[in-house]
Amino acid sequence: MKIAEKEQVAAVLALVEKAEASSAEGDYQTATTALAKLPNKQADLEKRLGTVKDQIETKKQEAAAKKAEEEKVAAEKAAAEKAAAEQAEAERQAQAQAQADAAAQAEQAAPPAAEVGTTVLITRTGEKYHNRKCGNGNYFSATLAEAQSRGLTPCSKCF
Repeated sequence: MKIAEKEQVAAVLALVEKAEASSAEGDYQTATTALAKLPNKQADLEKRLGTVKDQIETKKQEAAAKKAEEEKVAAEKAAAEKAAAEQAEAERQAQAQAQADAAAQAEQAAPPAAEVGTTVLITRTGEKYHNRKCGNGNYFSATLAEAQSRGLTPCSKCF
């Protein structure tokens, strides 16, 4: 071997060692390019670069798998948070609906205060009930519920 060729092999060897140490794509490419420029094949250096290439590929696969796992975990977390938010919203709406239903039921169940104990005036022969004396006649007191149960209607002048 000539001195110049030995220097080239030494330079390529240094590049291969750097690529082995770093396992970086750029160092691997530089060493591969320099190795291809050598006039004689260097099988041992090619084998070492093949090992570096395998290491780089393994790192890439591991990084891709790690990234995919992180994305999967993030997606699962986001889905769980969304489901929890939807459930909380559904519970809030159900509670609001239950409160509205309870309020409506309480309002329906309790008759208006004015109707329960309201006293009205009725005549023995009339069809109307009054809240005050409204014309001539003999009136007697009755509850509003009584008057309504008899089928009487409110006086258009009094009510």
